[in-house]
Amino acid sequence: MTAADGSRNAVCILPQLEGLGGPASFRSRLVAGFKARGVPVASHPNDPACGVILVIGGTRRIPDLLQARRRGLRIVQRLNGMNWIHRRRFTGIRHFLRSEANNFILAFIRRSIADRIVYQSNFARTWWQTVDRGVIAPGMVIYNGVDLNQFSMDGPQQLPQDHYRILLVEGHLGGGNEDGLRNGVALTNQLKGQMDRPVRLMVVGDVPQKLRTAFEQSHPGLVDWAGVVRRDDVPQIDRSAHVLFSADLNAACPNSVVEALACGLPVVSYATG
Repeated sequence: MTAADGSRNAVCILPQLEGLGGPASFRSRLVAGFKARGVPVASHPNDPACGVILVIGGTRRIPDLLQARRRGLRIVQRLNGMNWIHRRRFTGIRHFLRSEANNFILAFIRRSIADRIVYQSNFARTWWQTVDRGVIAPGMVIYNGVDLNQFSMDGPQQLPQDHYRILLVEGHLGGGNEDGLRNGVALTNQLKGQMDRPVRLMVVGDVPQKLRTAFEQSHPGLVDWAGVVRRDDVPQIDRSAHVLFSADLNAACPNSVVEALACGLPVVSYATG
């Protein structure tokens, strides 16, 4: 993939994310945007055409980053928040160790490798600057964007007429993130006795079967499990609900929120400041 003139004009994006969740969604949209604008995307940091590496959060390929720095490549780190739930309540030994290891990688790249840091929001920047001070690399805030050609109020919808639908959209709900689902169920359960028609919670995303079963037993008939859906289906799902519940307590800049707002869907979240 070396440029014909020998220039290094390609961008390498690490890690190679696939599947569910905000980072993977962001990477796929970014790659599509680069290609639409004629910006080549390298698959490996050692590609001779690679001139800059974008690290989405963190990566375990620290040796590749250090080698790239020695070759004069610029490294940009895009930062969200950090793992914190495991420090507030017990989520299991494996989850605790994985969360601490990931936080260390995020902080090490930010402190010792990155030439520039892009924070997803002022909230994320303040969080990192409070917890991990002394970073020399300059930083800036770039909020998540949304494709208004895809996410808009115009388009097909199937808004239910016999009940109010609260929508919850997350990549994964489990492994320490169960509280968001619990709060969504509690909100729905509280509202169902106050409205003029039934209220149901529609959950879009990967939910462990054990967790589903527990909520079905404690709140039968309250939750509609949509499971994992294609990203192209999300706009219609947004337009087919009455309100979105943002389940992530400390979301730095959640994609599900900006996408819902673009579709005209009101959002309910936490008053955390």
